[in-house]
Amino acid sequence: MDYSQTSFWSLVSFSETGWGWAFVQGAWLTVRISLASYLLGIILGLLGARAKLGGNRTLYWLAEGYTTLIRAIPTLLLIIVLYYTGTRFFDATLNVLGLAGAMTLNGFAAVVFCLGFILGAYMTEVFRGAIQALPPGMDEAARSLALSPVQRFRLVTFPLMMRLALPGLNNLWQSTLKDSSLVSVVGFAELLATGKMVAGETRMYLTFYLFVAVIFLALTLSSNLVFALVARRLDRGFR
Repeated sequence: MDYSQTSFWSLVSFSETGWGWAFVQGAWLTVRISLASYLLGIILGLLGARAKLGGNRTLYWLAEGYTTLIRAIPTLLLIIVLYYTGTRFFDATLNVLGLAGAMTLNGFAAVVFCLGFILGAYMTEVFRGAIQALPPGMDEAARSLALSPVQRFRLVTFPLMMRLALPGLNNLWQSTLKDSSLVSVVGFAELLATGKMVAGETRMYLTFYLFVAVIFLALTLSSNLVFALVARRLDRGFR
């Protein structure tokens, strides 16, 4: 089909001949992948920071190996390796347990695992640095109140640590939004893949790649606003 005489706004409209819904679906998939991966990364990051600071040498070296390995290998290569080896390992585990065919690891879950596992290594260092930056007297005061380790973390360490970690977490969220475009190599039609498809169909490459860039910029600015509101709330009582 010849799109040379078709206006840009017609091509991105929500009509039958427009690509508007395709971009909405691609952007929504990008946000879903990013959010789920980010939450998984936070969990792994907290566990990794705990392993590095807990005093157990075995756990320390496991966490150190994890963070070093992940940060040393290109993200695209890690996604490809983790996606295919992770799904095979999941199927093999079910076979060993005699549950072959009982469950399947869908593509979305596999992609979230890949990105979340990678992100967890960077989260580990952010949380470790934030915890180490806390004055030691705060933990000592919590101990004097006879709080359990779980209570000390939940009521004292975590709220104060999050205030210090927030700038790093914001940067990692922006990176996650951008890295989500890499999952197109395993067949996911997220935002960038949608833009590539439409650009190839219409032969308007620069136009639609710039349009995708504008959408990513809008997501970034919206995210910055959310993080600014969270930072303002965490800073209450400190200024």
